[in-house]
Amino acid sequence: MYIIVDISFDIGTILLFFFIGLVAQMIHGSIGMAYGTIAATALLIFGIPPAATSTATHVAKIFANGASGFSHWSLGNVDRRMLLMLLIPGILGGAVGAVLLTNLSTEIGKTLLSVYLIAMGLLVLSNAIQFQRLSMGRRRLVPLGAAGGFLDALGGSGWGPIVTSNLLATKDQDIKQCVGTSNMAHFGVAVAITLMYTGVLSVDADWSPIIGLVSGALAGAPLAAYVTGRMPTRFVLFVVGLLIILINVRALLIAHV
Repeated sequence: MYIIVDISFDIGTILLFFFIGLVAQMIHGSIGMAYGTIAATALLIFGIPPAATSTATHVAKIFANGASGFSHWSLGNVDRRMLLMLLIPGILGGAVGAVLLTNLSTEIGKTLLSVYLIAMGLLVLSNAIQFQRLSMGRRRLVPLGAAGGFLDALGGSGWGPIVTSNLLATKDQDIKQCVGTSNMAHFGVAVAITLMYTGVLSVDADWSPIIGLVSGALAGAPLAAYVTGRMPTRFVLFVVGLLIILINVRALLIAHV
């Protein structure tokens, strides 16, 4: 099967998405979430169709999560057993989500994706307001990974708000290990979802925003891993969640006026 891609580049778009990717990676690498939500929201604003938005987000997240995950790995922030328990179910859930999204019409997909991103924003906001560390058994990691992979493929975002937020809310693991392990697992899930979209479902990708997002992610990954646990988690979650909600509510209102 041949994959046809647009290889033309726009420097302005690359630079714009470089700064978006840099900010998103600083947030994602330090608190383990919001890269995909920020990237997908930005892509939708600039008119990228839903399936292409998710594809572009996951191509970028391969590099974003790879850079972040391996940075955390080098610092000893990855729990290998937890990694496997999240990774395999996440890949399977992601495959199901990718198939579902590609079978929706563009207009329905855009509306559902905006609603979904608002829900992710509310979840991030809820985590900020009710942030508390509880006990969670490892048996919950398998369904958690599957749900995270499914929702991540469906909307280009979801792993962080679903998986990482739950890990951060547990008192059984160090915060650095939660973020590092989740980001490393997300790297593998992003690879699988991208292959599903481009190789199996033949969704084309717009490479200018991808190059920008990837460049920004790679630039921000080392510093983000270093500041993990040093940033005010609740404050960052609150600001990110609020911005995501406002941006996507505005997108919905404009689309239906």
